[in-house]
Amino acid sequence: MAKEVDGKIKLKLLAGRAQPNNALGALLGTHGIDASEFCLAFNNQTVREGLGTLLMTSITKFQDHSYSFSFEPMDQT
Repeated sequence: MAKEVDGKIKLKLLAGRAQPNNALGALLGTHGIDASEFCLAFNNQTVREGLGTLLMTSITKFQDHSYSFSFEPMDQT
């Protein structure tokens, strides 16, 4: 059975360099997402993209309070 989506967030983040600072922490916190946990998972998964590569990141929050995220490099033109 598919999980029901509760919300979506789109962000531009640097690969391997997300930090749970005030801005990101507040944004994720309003959606019930632990910023420290997200940053650790995001940095671990994106470090192979090249540190500092700008990534368009989509976070999907589910009604059961879990979330998933995906990312893709942004054009640097």
